[in-house]
Amino acid sequence: MQYVYVPINWVNAILCVIIFFLGYISYKRTKKTAMLLVGTAFAFFAISHFISLLNLQATLANFLAVLRISAYLLVMIAVGKDLIK
Repeated sequence: MQYVYVPINWVNAILCVIIFFLGYISYKRTKKTAMLLVGTAFAFFAISHFISLLNLQATLANFLAVLRISAYLLVMIAVGKDLIK
């Protein structure tokens, strides 16, 4: 395992973590599950960025695919729930 310094990956990872916390805080205040779903999706994206930063994307390629698809599905569910209302 070799650490790879890619500034944009750090920026993306940090922003994803911030969005996760904002989604969680918003959920706690409003009880809107959409905020929790979006926050969780961005937590998944943060994990994928940290995996890339650790240069493990080749080793964990299948896990990354499942993780990213799950994140996109969570966002789709969140948006869909809002549209149905």
